Amino acid sequence: GGAMRILSNSLQIENCSFISNGVFGYLAKGGALSITTKYFTMNFTYFESNWANASDPLQSGCGGDVSIASENSVIINSCTFNLSIGGSLYFEGTMDYTVYLNNTRFDSTRVGSISMQSGGSIYAESSTFYSNSGLYAISVYETRSVTFVSCRFEENQSNNTGAILFVNIQHTNFTSCNFIGNRGENA
Repeated sequence: GGAMRILSNSLQIENCSFISNGVFGYLAKGGALSITTKYFTMNFTYFESNWANASDPLQSGCGGDVSIASENSVIINSCTFNLSIGGSLYFEGTMDYTVYLNNTRFDSTRVGSISMQSGGSIYAESSTFYSNSGLYAISVYETRSVTFVSCRFEENQSNNTGAILFVNIQHTNFTSCNFIGNRGENA
């Protein structure tokens, strides 16, 4: 992580700001934070203009704001991710964890707002995804479940397929969500 690399059994971050932090190099992950933990909670935290720029094209977009490897739960409540490059949140590994997003905003991120591969589940409620772009605005591959409740997806854009991409998800649920002005090329 550009600002911090944290290896801890349990981690809580509250009322913090991470602005203009970055990381570069072969396996660059987490422009502001690179975290390995069993339990992670973050409340009322603000991220702006953080970036991750890996020299390996297969690794680019590995958490412009935060890269997380967790074994159990990740709780993100009332946070804002703004203007990141390399994606806002990158969840790595094949752990069976659950990510809870509540009242969180992803605004104008480049290379997508959320990327999760071969992991557990995402449950998002009352969260906003606005004007995110890249290969996909949100991408989730081979996970157990994805649930969005009362979320807003507005003006997100993909230069590959639809703005939101889910592949090999066992259970997908959208309830009371709004999709407004999202765009995808070659969808």
